[in-house]
Amino acid sequence: MKGRYIIVVLGFLLSFMLSNVQAQTFSTEKEQYFKDVYGYLNNISKQKGKDFLKQFGVVWLEGNLTEKNRAQVYSMSNAIVAKKLKPFPDLTNYLKTIVAQEVHDKPS
Repeated sequence: MKGRYIIVVLGFLLSFMLSNVQAQTFSTEKEQYFKDVYGYLNNISKQKGKDFLKQFGVVWLEGNLTEKNRAQVYSMSNAIVAKKLKPFPDLTNYLKTIVAQEVHDKPS
């Protein structure tokens, strides 16, 4: 009887905690998107996030990405999180491809 009570209480607490968890979504505004990604990655790993975000920030905030390209990044980033893929390496690898493409396409 005592074991059942504990299981019921744990089940109730777990369902309550899971119902309060909100899925991460990133803004579709340039500056806010960067802040969202920054916070999301820094919450996972400050060191990995810091190293990567320094490079990504330059390309994202100062680069020549079109609005169409940005919309695709917003959509893909939100899809990566919705599918519960890992921030490191899945999201960061995707964003690294954006950085690499932007650096490659930049005129010398």
